[in-house]
Amino acid sequence: MSRWFLFLGFVFVGVLAASCTGNGGSAGDLPPSEVTTGAVALDAPEPVARFEARWFDWKEQAEQFVARCMAEAGFEYVPELPNPRERDQAESGALSVEPVGPQRLVPPADPKDLDRTRQTLEKIGYGVFFGEEAIMAAAPREVDSEVEQVGAKATDPNRDYVLSLGDAERAAYWLALFGDPAADDPSPGSCWGRVPAEVGPPPEREGVDPGRFREAEDRILGLVAADPRMLEAEGRFRSCVADHGYGFEVYDEAYTYVDRLAAREVRRLESEGVDLEPLAVSGDWSVVLPPDRLAELRHEEVAVAVTSWDCYVQEIVHVRDEVTADIEGRILEEEYPDVAVDLGLREAADR
Repeated sequence: MSRWFLFLGFVFVGVLAASCTGNGGSAGDLPPSEVTTGAVALDAPEPVARFEARWFDWKEQAEQFVARCMAEAGFEYVPELPNPRERDQAESGALSVEPVGPQRLVPPADPKDLDRTRQTLEKIGYGVFFGEEAIMAAAPREVDSEVEQVGAKATDPNRDYVLSLGDAERAAYWLALFGDPAADDPSPGSCWGRVPAEVGPPPEREGVDPGRFREAEDRILGLVAADPRMLEAEGRFRSCVADHGYGFEVYDEAYTYVDRLAAREVRRLESEGVDLEPLAVSGDWSVVLPPDRLAELRHEEVAVAVTSWDCYVQEIVHVRDEVTADIEGRILEEEYPDVAVDLGLREAADR
């Protein structure tokens, strides 16, 4: 559940990544109009600046509602509102994250993201044997985002307050904010879960069909996964982790390994009659494990996480980027011309 809190501020970036690439322009552009590409009739996508302004309006209303809702539940919550500079830039079109020229549906890995991920893995592994405080502390207070390109920083105004709460209070805080901690999305009765009904769902960019983007992406990624170059890279990944004593077939198995390690530890503690309720409430293994055993498990988690990540970056990431670049343009041109138009890879007829 803490990951919801850490990454909620990046919803905007995710929405833009899914829908904001393309042929939009400044806020003064003409309204969307029907265009034609090949045999496919298309709507020119909504200018990015106009979409950004609508998104900021929704974000502000949603955050203010959540703040009121959390206050009713007895908790503090500082709304993460767009700052005046961001709003002014959105209205002028200066905040648009839309780069000039053709876009990629499946962009290559960002070296800064790769480095940041490794730094986090060095501190807390996957966060399995590390408590919530360590997980939140490992996240940078200021992180790169699309907004940062124009000088703004994405920050977490509620971090210190959450860290000040006791275990039971913090669990109640997350329950009020997001609901069921096992659910992927906020529960309907939680504050964020009530946003769609009270404020409305997040706006989508007009003239862009997210389903077509997802369909095209799934098609491309399927072909990438089956490409002989990727199969060879995966073989090298397996050899790399084997050189460090691990038998992972794919990268995701590294997390599964740590998760199973935690499950075995739970079964061992249960067999010894240890009360696991404190662990269930706090998520902090230090309440049920002696320091030396916890240190051993944390060391193993970090070693697995860093080793598998290094092998993944070394053997797979750059090959995947190369293969994706080879496949994407052809598939979009041949099978998804409407997506190609929005990405700027193909001009719509009569434009």
